[in-house]
Amino acid sequence: MDRPVIMLDHGWGLMQTGITKLIKILEGLPEPQFNSDSYMMLYTTCYNMCTQKPPHDYSQQLYEKYKEAFENYINETVLPSLREKHDEFLLRELEKRWINHKIMVRWLSRFFFYLDRYFIARRSLPPLNDVGLLCFRKLVYEEINVRAREAVISLQVQEQLLSKVSQQLLEKEHSGCYALLREDKTEDLTRMYNLFSKIPKGLDPVSLMFKQHVTSEGIAVVNQAEDAANSRKENRNVSGSQEQMFIRKVIDLHEKYMLYVTTCFAGHTLFHKALKEAFEVFCNKVIAGSSSAELLSNFSDNILKKGGSEKLDDDVIEDTLDKVVKVLAYISDKDLFAEFYRKKLARRLLFGTSANDDHERSILSKLKQQCGGQFTSKMEGM
Repeated sequence: MDRPVIMLDHGWGLMQTGITKLIKILEGLPEPQFNSDSYMMLYTTCYNMCTQKPPHDYSQQLYEKYKEAFENYINETVLPSLREKHDEFLLRELEKRWINHKIMVRWLSRFFFYLDRYFIARRSLPPLNDVGLLCFRKLVYEEINVRAREAVISLQVQEQLLSKVSQQLLEKEHSGCYALLREDKTEDLTRMYNLFSKIPKGLDPVSLMFKQHVTSEGIAVVNQAEDAANSRKENRNVSGSQEQMFIRKVIDLHEKYMLYVTTCFAGHTLFHKALKEAFEVFCNKVIAGSSSAELLSNFSDNILKKGGSEKLDDDVIEDTLDKVVKVLAYISDKDLFAEFYRKKLARRLLFGTSANDDHERSILSKLKQQCGGQFTSKMEGM
C-alpha cells in the first residue's frame, strides 16, 4: 500500500515546527527539549519527502530551505543582537552566537540527515554541515569582523594600560583598595573588581589586599577581647559577656565580608579562598587562656540554654546557629569544640536547662552536615 504523498508546503511546515522549537531552546525561551518521538517525526518527514516519486521528490527544495532556515535565523535574530552590542559585550555576544550556531548546525544536520546521505552525495553538493557554517561566515563574519577586530584591539590596549598602572591604582592613599575596604565603599570595590578582572592575574593582588584587610580586622577583634580579659585582675579568663561579644563580633565580621565576596567580588573563588585564610588566622588565636573552640562552644550553650544572656526568637536562634557552624569551619581543632560542646550539652540535658529540643536537634544536624556523622555520633547518642 502506497503511503500518502506529503506536499511541499505541508512537509516543510512540519520541519519548520522543529526548527522553531530548536531556535526557542537556543534563545533560552521556555520550550521542552526534543525527545525521541519528535526527533523521529522530523527525520521521517524529511526521508519521506526525499523518497517520493517525481514530481513529489522534494530533495532539492529541502536542501534550499535548509539553507534558508539559517539565513532567516541569522538575519532576524543573530545580527540584530550583535548590532546593538559594542566592545567587550560584542565579543561576548559573538562567542555566544557562534556556539549556538554550531549547535543549530549539528541538530539540523540530524533532522535532514537523509539529504546528506543520498541526495547531496549523488549531486556532489556541499554537505549540510558546510552549508550551515558558511551561512555564518557570509552573513555574520563578513559584517561583524571589522568591529570584532577593533574590539579585540581596544581590549588589548586597555589591558596593557591597566597592567602598567594597576599597582598605583590599588595603592592610592584615598582611593586604593585598602581605602575602599576601610570605608566600606562597596560600589567602588565592585568597579575595581570589574576593572582588574580584565587583566591576566589582575585579581591576585586585590584578593591579597582583601585577605590582609580581613585578617587585620579580625586581629583587632581578638586584641579587644584580650584587653578586656586582662583588665579583670581577679579573673584572667574571659567573662561570659565578653566571650559572647567576641564570638558575636566574629560572626558579624564573617557576615559582612562574605557579603563582599558574593556581591562586590562576584563570588570569585580567589576571594572565597582569601576570606577562608583570613578567618583561619584569627579564629585559632587563644584569648586569655581560652581557645576559640571553647569560646564558640560557650556561645552556643548560651544560645541554647534557658536563661541565656541573649533573648532571641526562634528564627533568630536558627540563623545564629547557622552562623556558629560557619565559624566552626575555620577552627582547626574541631575535636576540641566537640569535647566542650558535649560537656555543655550533657549539663543542659542533665539539669533540664535546654530551652528548645528542636534547636538542639537543629544544630546537631548542621554540625553533622558540616563535619560528618562521626563528629556528631556521640552527641546524638546523648
